[in-house]
Amino acid sequence: MAHITFGACSDAGRRNSTNHDAVFTLGAGEYEHLQGLFIVSDGMGKGLGSCTASKLTVQTLSCLLQSVLEQYDLGASTKVLAYGIREGMIEANRTLIEKKREFANIDLMGATCVAVGISQNTLVVGNAGDSRAYLLHEGELRQITRDHIRLMPEGKRQGKQSGFTYIVAKGIGISPELEPEMEMMQIEEGDVILLCSDGLTGMVKDSEITQILETTRTPQEAASTLVECANQHGGADNISTIVVHYGTYTPKPRNQVSSAKEPDTQERGTLFSLFKKRRSIGAQERKS
Repeated sequence: MAHITFGACSDAGRRNSTNHDAVFTLGAGEYEHLQGLFIVSDGMGKGLGSCTASKLTVQTLSCLLQSVLEQYDLGASTKVLAYGIREGMIEANRTLIEKKREFANIDLMGATCVAVGISQNTLVVGNAGDSRAYLLHEGELRQITRDHIRLMPEGKRQGKQSGFTYIVAKGIGISPELEPEMEMMQIEEGDVILLCSDGLTGMVKDSEITQILETTRTPQEAASTLVECANQHGGADNISTIVVHYGTYTPKPRNQVSSAKEPDTQERGTLFSLFKKRRSIGAQERKS
């Protein structure tokens, strides 16, 4: 199995005093056959409810998954890892729903979550919301999660449509029932994995992300540079990044970096510039 190195960075951004994101990293050595476990969660809303949601999501998911790994042999199948991530996200959802009932005065206690586990050259991904996971393979950056969002008309001002907002249609703590979106894929020596909150992808183009990932020497340098780049572009939201190098990685000189393809992954960034950004919980939005 290839050796992995990783780095993480999380920042409040330029327009916020509080960071509502939460990250978790676990390298090899703790559990046999587990090469790494990584989680990014972005609390929705503002204030205490948002911070609590992301922290509880990361804590609940990581604890349950580690409990699963202690009970079952990960070497037998990567399905054990997928099971642990899925069950951990479902348990995190239950925990947030219970907390919302217990503390009814805390508004909008919900969070996004993207979790990545690596074992036996296989990437296992769980996702709910609009935090993302990417794979950089042979110079091509590809989003490997799907954004669970829905555009909604924002209303009318002086008889004219004033624009659109988007809501997170699936996430932790939104609905009593949650089915995370799961993905498994093979990875190769030299691949780079990126996990991030929307504070990065809303500010930084795929081409810039690709250039930073391909030209930085270490994953920690890449994670920090991505956050710095988002802040340079305005830092409109909290920004969290985790960068993982799978096996030996040799950075490229800047003049040799191929231009990244700009597929559907740019839709999310476009929303920041075209529409007023207001992330909310779908169920409450429908009640209004």
